[in-house]
Amino acid sequence: MNRAELELIFKTFAGCHIGVIGDFCVDAYWTLDTSEREISVETGKPTHAVTRQRYTPGGAGNITANIAALNVGSVHAISITGDDMFGYQLFNLFDQLGIDRSGMVQDDEWQTAVYCKRYRDSEELERIDIGRFNRVHPQAEQKLLSAIDKAITELDVLICNSQIAGGVYSEAVLNHLLELAKKQDHCKIVLDFRNLPPHFENFYVKLNANEAANYYGDRYEIDAPIPEDNIKCYAEHIYATSQKPVMVTRGKLGMVVYDGENHVTIPGFQFLKPIDSVGAGDTTAAAWGACLASNT
Repeated sequence: MNRAELELIFKTFAGCHIGVIGDFCVDAYWTLDTSEREISVETGKPTHAVTRQRYTPGGAGNITANIAALNVGSVHAISITGDDMFGYQLFNLFDQLGIDRSGMVQDDEWQTAVYCKRYRDSEELERIDIGRFNRVHPQAEQKLLSAIDKAITELDVLICNSQIAGGVYSEAVLNHLLELAKKQDHCKIVLDFRNLPPHFENFYVKLNANEAANYYGDRYEIDAPIPEDNIKCYAEHIYATSQKPVMVTRGKLGMVVYDGENHVTIPGFQFLKPIDSVGAGDTTAAAWGACLASNT
């Protein structure tokens, strides 16, 4: 594929409509200054001074940000958020990116998920997480189901992303998505879960090599290379349930895609300098979603 062909594909994205449902988070980056530690008058303990703060969409929000960067026609966020300061920060980030947030349900009992990443110089310290123990309550669940039904009539692709155990994926939400995948064919539904649910028939499945191995019952060290033949076997095993194309990413080794008949191996790029690969899976999900939406 040459540059002209690639640019032609990018142009087709402008007519596409993609939704993302899942665990939308705020990534909070706090830079600490430890040169002078002030002592709290109230507690007598040292305080931590934040000299710089920055916020970006995290979790499923990172996928929507990447889709927006591809200049897709419309991007829709569907989830639950808290009626709290970080929920409003997430809305502000969506508005800056032009993301449709009408499918976001606010719930007083929900804490907007936040990954608070504290830095001392270039060193990332222990992370502080908010919203890890959220559970979907009945009223918010019904609103979320309604938001899904409303959005899917307008979408070419719906990406289902899971970041947090539990999160927005109650049993009712998963069953509803299964029924939608079975009954309609105008919207392709992509599953991007760290751990595949018990049922995922009719879903396009994207996962990494370790996640595919775990589903098959094999265990590898996180950075251990998994043989390509094994990856192909895992993809076939997953396809047997999904009956839709399966994409297995392999980090620097690229990825393998299986469509039920053929395996396509896509090699990785060689980088001569260290890069930050965090979020590469989200970028892959966004790009695959855009290609599925445009039938390219």
